[in-house]
Amino acid sequence: MLQKHLTILIIIAVILFLSGCGGAKKPDGLPDLHPCHVTVTLNGSPLDGAVVSFSGNDGRFPGNGFTDKQGIAVIRTRGQFVGVAEGTYKVTVSKMLSPLSTGKDEASTEEPKPLVNPKYANPTTTPLECIVKSGNNNFEFKVEAP
Repeated sequence: MLQKHLTILIIIAVILFLSGCGGAKKPDGLPDLHPCHVTVTLNGSPLDGAVVSFSGNDGRFPGNGFTDKQGIAVIRTRGQFVGVAEGTYKVTVSKMLSPLSTGKDEASTEEPKPLVNPKYANPTTTPLECIVKSGNNNFEFKVEAP
């Protein structure tokens, strides 16, 4: 059940990210955004391909991004605007491992497994938090395996 929720969370983050791949004008009501770069490590190594999300107290303008090979994510609001508004954020990090292909034409019945401890994937259980201030913001987070 938890794995299904994590999968849904990842799908939503991907949709939000991809929906912002246009040159849209900043909408009215969107506050000033401040660049945020996040470095994520798992067991001391950069975590590639993880979803990183910022959830603010008011919930209006969350941010998200994906880590690269160096474990660095650029956080965007609404998937396209670099940065997030000033404030305190709960930070979630998730990455799922797909079941290995058996080489058969049949689809695997195994569900994806979390590479990162599931406590980091939920805003109510994650111990990760940051305060975004005016200007550039750089954060480092260490996560654990399940």
